[in-house]
Amino acid sequence: MISKTVITGGASGIGLAIAAKLLADGGKVCLLDQSDANLVAAQERFGSERVMTATADVRDDAALNLAIRAGAEFMGGLTGCVASAGIGYRVPILESETSDFERVIAINLTGVYSTLRNAAQVMIERGTRGSLVSLASVCGVRGCADRAAYGAAKAGVINLTQVAAIEFAKHGIRANALCPAPINTPLIDGVQSAQHKAEWLSTIPMDRYGEPAEVAELASFLLGDKASYITGQAIGVDGGWMGTGLQTADTHISRGAAE
Repeated sequence: MISKTVITGGASGIGLAIAAKLLADGGKVCLLDQSDANLVAAQERFGSERVMTATADVRDDAALNLAIRAGAEFMGGLTGCVASAGIGYRVPILESETSDFERVIAINLTGVYSTLRNAAQVMIERGTRGSLVSLASVCGVRGCADRAAYGAAKAGVINLTQVAAIEFAKHGIRANALCPAPINTPLIDGVQSAQHKAEWLSTIPMDRYGEPAEVAELASFLLGDKASYITGQAIGVDGGWMGTGLQTADTHISRGAAE
């Protein structure tokens, strides 16, 4: 089966890496993004034979619906959708504003809801079995200081994706969420200082950040037929971060018996 996938946030970071992987495997993609410059760069990189690009804001449900439908027409169908559009936000609760919290939720959670709902509707109308992949985060699984809005949104994405998996199963549509630890993307560069990065690295057993291509490999698998019995899952791509306890042994706990 030829993959025909719409990707929100598809012109940079993880979304762009997923597009590159799917195209390398012979698929077609429709990249939706707010950045015209990034969309132009993606089109120049990939060409136009199997790639459509369109400006879209996931907060505009009607426009998003039209863009997804246009993508399906261009590709000759819709077998997959990746909801990767999102923003970073790292501010302590007492220093943040309600308006900031609401903006993060609108993009990182409600935007995913609109993306999955519209994509599933197109698949159902076309009688197509398909796969939905949402970008969540390890911060949606465990609390991360200074990330109340971001973590709440990503926790919501995990639950939303699980509900979608249950409701859409009868239509032959699967839904899974990816939960990355920090990945080397422009989004991370915009919210992390060198000190904060060092603090994160001290909690990751593999002692490095992930690369977008590593997340793309898992996304590609979940979008394909080999993952036909996998749905409703939240899968970590985190270098072992979620496998640690309250502290990592090498960094914080002295080895050997107490004297």
